[in-house]
Amino acid sequence: MPHCRTAAVPRQTLASGMVVAVLAVLMSLAACDSSDEPHQTTAPATNGTAGSSSVCGAMARCTPAATADVDGDGADDEIALGQVNTGRWLLRVLVADGSAAEYPFDTATSAPITSPWHGAAVVDGAPGAEIALLTDLGAHTMWFTVLTYRDGQLTELGPPPAEAGQAEGWVVDSADSGWLGYTCGRSGPASTLLVTSARRIDGPSGAEGYDETSVLFGWAGSGWQEISRETRAYGHADPDTHRLAGWNCEGLPRFARE
Repeated sequence: MPHCRTAAVPRQTLASGMVVAVLAVLMSLAACDSSDEPHQTTAPATNGTAGSSSVCGAMARCTPAATADVDGDGADDEIALGQVNTGRWLLRVLVADGSAAEYPFDTATSAPITSPWHGAAVVDGAPGAEIALLTDLGAHTMWFTVLTYRDGQLTELGPPPAEAGQAEGWVVDSADSGWLGYTCGRSGPASTLLVTSARRIDGPSGAEGYDETSVLFGWAGSGWQEISRETRAYGHADPDTHRLAGWNCEGLPRFARE
């Protein structure tokens, strides 16, 4: 199955000095890996192939969550979320051909999550939308699991490599101390993901501003490849601070609703 997609998603704005380097790398990514290898996974899923007329299947405490084309065939698939017990959930996808895939997962019990459903959006460069689930919640930091559908199975999609000192995993944040976010986009035929992180700079009299790092990644068939990076300094009162915090991807709220 070719690992390219043409669905439109918002473009991130690139500094003019980065355009030539970006286009050169994206031309090589645009060919896309045509192998059938799935994404890297960080946890195995329990998947079923038995057909069912209901997206909820045999789940008792189940809520249909959304419809989205998760397998990349151009047809909407049904997605449902069931709660097994406190902190234990089961995501179920009923694809258009009648087959089903399930993914059990846990959410943190230290900060109870009413519903882990966040949304479905095109995140990487392979066919089909990814599914984002809220799995932990702090005072202003949110941790997510991102699932992708490959070869009849739901598996975890790993994030791009974290910067030094940056939290591991799919994490978004927005606070006076700094921010962290993802911007989904395209450049030509290739999908891109801009990862932006910033930290506050304090001086003798208090907060002076922020140092922001934005790293642009492309999807290289079966993983992320860094294309370019830039840094920017903001004053503490600059209205553009936090602009790239959270999820900036069509189909996903910027922050969790909890």
